[in-house]
Amino acid sequence: MPLADIIPESKVAEEPQAASSETYHFATGDVSDYDDLIQEIKEPKQKFVNQEPPTAVPEQKPAEVPLTPRLQSEVSKQTSKFIVNSVDRLFSFGMDWYADAEEPGRYAATDDEKKEMVDAWQQVLKDTDKGVPPWLAAVATMILIYGCKAKEAHDYKRVKQALEKEQLENAARQAELDKVRAELETLKNRTNEKS
Repeated sequence: MPLADIIPESKVAEEPQAASSETYHFATGDVSDYDDLIQEIKEPKQKFVNQEPPTAVPEQKPAEVPLTPRLQSEVSKQTSKFIVNSVDRLFSFGMDWYADAEEPGRYAATDDEKKEMVDAWQQVLKDTDKGVPPWLAAVATMILIYGCKAKEAHDYKRVKQALEKEQLENAARQAELDKVRAELETLKNRTNEKS
């Protein structure tokens, strides 16, 4: 349906086309803002040169603080105690295992012997500013603790095997005893029948 059919001609002709002196405005600005944007888009772009990726930044180590003589003495004392106790447990465990000792720790060093060894190790370690690394101390401690548990497990297994062997021997003896009793009973019954 054409527009003329809807709106009468007289009304279309009556509305004058007013020349607008106003410029069109966008919601965010006027036409000049749009023109500025188009000009900016048309401008030649900056050329970027492919740059090489930056090289790895060298790792900076924290500055080492020198140990005071008192702190150095404490570090060497603790390290010495760790070494002496670890070695004592290791040798004590090894000798207990070798001797098949009933009581654990029978071959451990006495407190006086340990103190003497700690003093000797402290003299060796007094000039160093490093102690035993914590991870090494943890691993050594775990090995020593579980090493002693291994001896206990070995002793338990040995006792269990001895008990099982003894039970089998007792069962065999009982079977033989039952057989002898049965034979005696039959002999007794035969002698009673004859009399």
